[in-house]
Amino acid sequence: MVSADLVEQVRKVVQPVWEGTAIELVEIRFLVERGRRILRLYIDKPGGVTVQDCSVVSKEVSHLLDVNDFIPHRYTLEVSSPGLDRPLCEPSDFRRNLGRLVQVTALKSSGSKRTIVGNLSSWREEGITLDVGGKGVFIPQNEIVKTKLKPKF
Repeated sequence: MVSADLVEQVRKVVQPVWEGTAIELVEIRFLVERGRRILRLYIDKPGGVTVQDCSVVSKEVSHLLDVNDFIPHRYTLEVSSPGLDRPLCEPSDFRRNLGRLVQVTALKSSGSKRTIVGNLSSWREEGITLDVGGKGVFIPQNEIVKTKLKPKF
């Protein structure tokens, strides 16, 4: 198990990589897959990240982590986009994805769940508004169970 302090230390050390750029660090995960320890960074930017973005960030992050050398075990560094159907959790996730198609699972007053698909037209602390067939549908924050991007194929 990796401590939250170690994750926060990684966050602080690598922060200079995207300062002044459109790239944002979305998540840091330490994982063990097939016996290998992996440090996985998820990055994003408006319009999505490219393979080139991931490559550049990986090289810069690797250098900073090597120079600071505070991770107590061997690991493989991976830099990736959060994925096509990623969940939206943080305010920055919603702001970055305005205008994109999302799927929201929300609670009805009866306690059952409903699914709404539409373009994310606004976000504020009180809730989100989706454009569903040309109509604005407001979903209060306290009714939202899950929001994720819905890829178009």
